[in-house]
Amino acid sequence: MPAARALLVALALLLLGTLFPAFVFAQTAVTNVATLTPPVTVVNTNTNVSCTVAGVCSSQDSDTVVPSADLRITKTASVVAGTVGQTFSYVIAFANAGPSAAANVTLTDNLSAAGLVLLSGTNSVGTLNTTSNALTLTIPTFASSGGGTLTLTVSVSSASGSITNAVGITSTTADPAPSTNTSTSTISRVASAADLQITKTASVTAGTVGQTFNYVITFANAGPSAAANVTLTDALVGLTVVSGTISMSSGSIGFQTSTSSVTATTASLVSGANGTITLTVLVSAGSGSITNAVYVTSTTADPSTSNNSTTNTIGRVQVADLQLTKTPSVSA
Repeated sequence: MPAARALLVALALLLLGTLFPAFVFAQTAVTNVATLTPPVTVVNTNTNVSCTVAGVCSSQDSDTVVPSADLRITKTASVVAGTVGQTFSYVIAFANAGPSAAANVTLTDNLSAAGLVLLSGTNSVGTLNTTSNALTLTIPTFASSGGGTLTLTVSVSSASGSITNAVGITSTTADPAPSTNTSTSTISRVASAADLQITKTASVTAGTVGQTFNYVITFANAGPSAAANVTLTDALVGLTVVSGTISMSSGSIGFQTSTSSVTATTASLVSGANGTITLTVLVSAGSGSITNAVYVTSTTADPSTSNNSTTNTIGRVQVADLQLTKTPSVSA
């Protein structure tokens, strides 16, 4: 019967809508027709234009289907705290929970307010546009049940307050749950930290009194921040400084020597900078081995102070040039 057929169609549509929401909501309109057929023993006297001569009457209802797309987004940082100059990453995951496809999707993230610099971005879907402190990802049509990721590499540029960063996703398609369209990540911000490192190597394993040899001192700032008010000191015991030179990978540093010490100072040693000092020294008279230590310090906090000094020890060799002459008092 027509009424039973209409009921079966409605049930089928309901089942498809439950299993595959996009199947129903991809339509632009839904029309439902109800039909009334009287028994053969009944004469329908309704003269409505919707009724046939046989007395079968029908009525229909048409409704516009409004697309709906539930966009969702999350943002996760790779660290729980950031230090000025440090590099870390964010992973942004986004999806369309449907039931419709989302049109003209735009994902935005402004990093400047968080004191961050955007170094790079990698996206799995859509078109990505970036600047040094912001990004925009666009997707013309984002299918229902679709998903994607965006990985950002950022650098901490300032030292005050926590690092709070929000990312948002929007669409011209109606969203039934807009509260999931933004995600905020907050991590603490640590004051500047600079890992200073230093090593010292001798050109010999043992020094002879009166002999000259070389020391090579290398120092560096492994970051992540610039080191402020850096001072390198080396007091040479049992040695005399003959000469010294210094070279820097970047920037400049003050360098002073005396006959028994070396000092190098700079107001700021940027992250990644390094330098080399070459000393020519003379072994002084004395006994025992020659032990020499060099130090580097800064007013900026150092996360690993164990590599801020180094000690070098070489042996000391005593040498005496004995000479003998014999002279007679007569020639014959």
